[in-house]
Amino acid sequence: MVTPLVKAASTVLLLTYIFSNLCVIVLRESRLLNYQPTFHAPLYPWIQIGGTLGLVLVLLEMGADALLISMLLVFGGLLFYWLYGRIKSEREYALLHLIERLSDQELSKGVLESELKEIIRERDQLCIDRFEEIAERSVLVDVPGSLNQEQFFSYLAGKLDGTFGLKSEFIMNSLVGREKCGSTVILPGIALSDIIVKGESFFEMILIRASDGVKFRNESSPVHVFFLFITSEDERNFYLRAVTSIAQIIQEPSFKRRWKNAKTLSGLRDLILLGPRQRQCQMENAKVPASDS
Repeated sequence: MVTPLVKAASTVLLLTYIFSNLCVIVLRESRLLNYQPTFHAPLYPWIQIGGTLGLVLVLLEMGADALLISMLLVFGGLLFYWLYGRIKSEREYALLHLIERLSDQELSKGVLESELKEIIRERDQLCIDRFEEIAERSVLVDVPGSLNQEQFFSYLAGKLDGTFGLKSEFIMNSLVGREKCGSTVILPGIALSDIIVKGESFFEMILIRASDGVKFRNESSPVHVFFLFITSEDERNFYLRAVTSIAQIIQEPSFKRRWKNAKTLSGLRDLILLGPRQRQCQMENAKVPASDS
């Protein structure tokens, strides 16, 4: 009586390790934008493949009883999910994203990316400061085709016409005027500009992706990433803090690659929201002296 129970318990552990190895492979190959583990297993994927094969061999060596228990557990889990779990759950799975990448079909709805974003926020204890609030409501623009500077400004002005009450002519003139004051390209492939508007306490951000690139004058590298701040004069101090935050985020080595490869526009926003930077609320907390107990 004891032997079957021991085999059942061992089978559960072995299956757990097998599926853990498989999960690492699926998550890595699904290329999820918000999958950002703090530890990366070395020699991927050979350790995971070797571990899976080794554990399967151990399972086979345990005999027919262990195999039968394994099959019953897997079948029982699938049956429970099919009859109950899939009806109650609205989650997405990394395997779906892997199939989506391999088949080049749109199957996911971004639910898993949102869940991973919340996990990262909780794991890294990311506080929400004003910059994040602005990034959360930022306007997203995807620029089609390869354009030159004038074509890009014209497309952007037309796309943003009426946004925040701004007219396309004003946006066009502001972009051209800002560029005449000095190049807005801050790094190869990345540019940042601003538009000054009337009023007080106004600050908004627009995130723009040009997958095929925009050829700016006097720049050898096409621009794929463009940040546009729309701000009132009294927000210049916060503008400098926002630029500093952007500068910290774009220093991440894989930023440009992930920006270009993001499957959805909301993925661009997540890159900014979860990017590495010094948050204002963290700085304020650091200034508070510890109280005596």
